[in-house]
Amino acid sequence: MPGVRHGQAELIQNVTVRITYDSVANAAYVYLTDSIAPGQVATTQDADIRLDMASINVDFDADGRVLGIEVLGADRILRPETVEAAENITGGG
Repeated sequence: MPGVRHGQAELIQNVTVRITYDSVANAAYVYLTDSIAPGQVATTQDADIRLDMASINVDFDADGRVLGIEVLGADRILRPETVEAAENITGGG
């Protein structure tokens, strides 16, 4: 995989990752693209991962490329510093 070496992470230039968090919904969203336009998500799939009181959904574009990852029950499975550093969209954002 380009940009990653076994046992250590390597920075990948020109990659934007944005994380938002809604504390009312306890949901985080990890954007793997600069933005997602209305209607750009063609399909959403549940990640087949067993989690207690949390779930992960993956959004794909029409070409089958991952746009973003939704984490429900975010404060249960994300590191506290990740939730704290996320852009707060509580109340509609």
